[in-house]
Amino acid sequence: MTIAECASDEPYSTQIGPFGKALMASEYTTSGVPVLRGVNISQGRFLDGSFVFISDEAADRLDKYESFPDDVLLVHKGTLGQVGIMPRVRKHDRYIMGNSMLRVRCNTAKLLPEFLYYWLSSGEGQHYLYSRMSQVGVPQLQTPLRTLREAVLSVPPIDVQQRIVAVLGALDDKIELNRRMNRTLESIVRAVFKSWFVDFDPVRKKMEGKTGGELGLPPDLAALFPNSLAPSVAGPVPTEWPVLTVGDIASLDKGVSYKGDFLQDHGLPMVNLGCFGPDGRFIVEKLKRYSGDFRIRHTVLPGDIVAANTDVTQKRLVLGRPAIVPQAKSAERLLFSHHVYALRFREDADYLRQFVFFWMQTPLYRERAEGFATGTTVLGLPKEAILECPLLVPPRALVGAFNEVTDALRRLRMARDGEVECLREIRDSLLPKLLAGTGL
Repeated sequence: MTIAECASDEPYSTQIGPFGKALMASEYTTSGVPVLRGVNISQGRFLDGSFVFISDEAADRLDKYESFPDDVLLVHKGTLGQVGIMPRVRKHDRYIMGNSMLRVRCNTAKLLPEFLYYWLSSGEGQHYLYSRMSQVGVPQLQTPLRTLREAVLSVPPIDVQQRIVAVLGALDDKIELNRRMNRTLESIVRAVFKSWFVDFDPVRKKMEGKTGGELGLPPDLAALFPNSLAPSVAGPVPTEWPVLTVGDIASLDKGVSYKGDFLQDHGLPMVNLGCFGPDGRFIVEKLKRYSGDFRIRHTVLPGDIVAANTDVTQKRLVLGRPAIVPQAKSAERLLFSHHVYALRFREDADYLRQFVFFWMQTPLYRERAEGFATGTTVLGLPKEAILECPLLVPPRALVGAFNEVTDALRRLRMARDGEVECLREIRDSLLPKLLAGTGL
């Protein structure tokens, strides 16, 4: 059956977002009704944030573009092929589709929205979409709504669909649970970093005359913090903590300038702009494979810090973002592209690796990276934006105590990451078999 045949009988059950003058960027506001964009769907997840908004009056005018729970959402322009489902539990009462979105509202007597989601996410569904992509300019479907409506898929009976969705959904639920636990671990570490090295909470408590248990730290750890602040180029900092620059402890290498012809399904994994997520998250699924020539300086090891030096948007969300290189199953080393810097720490400063990673997520660094952006359409970040940035360096013993916290949580995170990778492989191997009816 075609998707059009499986869609609900109600009006606008298959719908493309507003285009042209129907919704102008000048109508965006800082609050109101959120507008769905490509950034709100990533790897099958609905990301309920990072919105632009329109007024209630504008949303009323555009009500045929409203998305309701269980709508299957598809990005047809930009991050082409991303698929998600509008959740039943949402932060906002209403959502309006943006101009890069498509929607299907299923006739659930024929087709479950979860089944359609899995088909669109499968190799068959993705091949169908990419085979109809425009070859000029921004990646996009040539005739988005017609392409969606004419897609043909095998539609098993509803009870079979339910069994397939139950198997794949259980795997996805466990993957998402692991991701949430990892995000919780990361938020704990960021909170500790901010308290110790940004807000200087233990120092300020000492300045208030608090001691012992009032500091909330073991005595030997509390003793590592001074009881006063001193002026510096970075503002008031704990007494006797020097302010250096990143260039005093590390250098930067730029990655391989690659040719698209060598991006294939074999070769070394290559870190690229797609690997940089918010809050320092490394998106393993976005690694590419590169089979061309490179030099050893174009490679990194697990645990190395990389940073994006390019951003194709004006929002500067990726520019300067750090990430920690993960362990790759198929290679000891990973390549990194020319859109990426690798930090090379001096041997006597390597203990600062984790500290610098979290420091590169602070407002001080983010403001500097965004302010040093060069270019008009594609933004670039010069090396001096990082190397000449002031860096507060706490005592080695205190950084060591912080490293103990991060190492313990990192081991837990890596264990869950390995489990996620295993679950993803199981899901991806089952997906085509179940959809073809051979895995039941």
